[in-house]
Amino acid sequence: QYLQRNLSSKYEVRDLCQAKRNTNLSSPSPLKSYTTRKVQINMPSHSKHEKEYFIQGTQCLIADMNSETAVVITHPWGPLGGNVHNNVVNAVALYFQETGVTTMRIGFKGSQLGRGNREVDEVRIASDFLLMGLHIEDEDGKSDEEGKSNRRAPTGILLVGYSYGSLIAGSASASIAEAVGLVFIAPPFAVKHWLLLFNAKYHMERAKVRTFPRLLMQGTKDDFTSKEIFSNAVQRFPRGTTGAMVTNADHSFGGREKQVMDIVAQWLVRAYPCLEGDIKNLATADIFAFISSDVNSIKATPSTMTDVDKASGPFACMNSIYGCANLDYPCRSTQI
Repeated sequence: QYLQRNLSSKYEVRDLCQAKRNTNLSSPSPLKSYTTRKVQINMPSHSKHEKEYFIQGTQCLIADMNSETAVVITHPWGPLGGNVHNNVVNAVALYFQETGVTTMRIGFKGSQLGRGNREVDEVRIASDFLLMGLHIEDEDGKSDEEGKSNRRAPTGILLVGYSYGSLIAGSASASIAEAVGLVFIAPPFAVKHWLLLFNAKYHMERAKVRTFPRLLMQGTKDDFTSKEIFSNAVQRFPRGTTGAMVTNADHSFGGREKQVMDIVAQWLVRAYPCLEGDIKNLATADIFAFISSDVNSIKATPSTMTDVDKASGPFACMNSIYGCANLDYPCRSTQI
């Protein structure tokens, strides 16, 4: 009853029509010797790379791009319409596919009315499926060894969760040794106890176990979690965590999908020096090896809060990187 009274349907429900209206996501360009150039990634309205798998009954849409790192994406709460075709989930998958990165959208089975443990297991099992290369097929679509010599299984997993999915992805990161980073988009911290039937503390503690970069992102007009609750949650995460408040964005990020991906891309190229300033290097860079060898540096990095509406700071070069001409919303700089 509490959820029915307090959670709007726009919390989870966005169909593909919204995603189709918000295509042509941009990508950051290489940052070498302080020079930049405009780069645009033309986004399709649907994925031509994905194939559907059912892994122990869990629906998984996998786009095998033969990349070193794979992005595993978890969706919002099912009882309010959350699924693998949510607008933000769709944007994340399409963006990374266009940069040449393997993606997997996980569609949770069952009602998702519970304590979250089953969904965490689904993410772990599906990630193992990727890491073992069980998704790799030859040119004829066969999953045997012949014809696979030029294909590879990913060595690292970047977990990206939206809304309820971010709580699940965060908890699952503790069980995936190959996890290299974690992105929370609109985490519903204020209602997490209801969504996870008072098991939220357990999942939040698990989300803090690993030593790797984290990005937590929320709109200033989020329907469920205030700026104060969000900021306090960011500060309780380990060092190396970045929090981003996006001005005038609500929980659904409807019409703001491009900006969401701009922020994720900016964070990636800054959190992982091995990318050499170019998001497209995510497909070939060995981020798992970087994370394994740079633990002390990550631990030494203070947690920060970023306001995506100010004129200076670590992302102040956003305009020159993306080029305002390529975007259909105003470029915004950021400041810690």
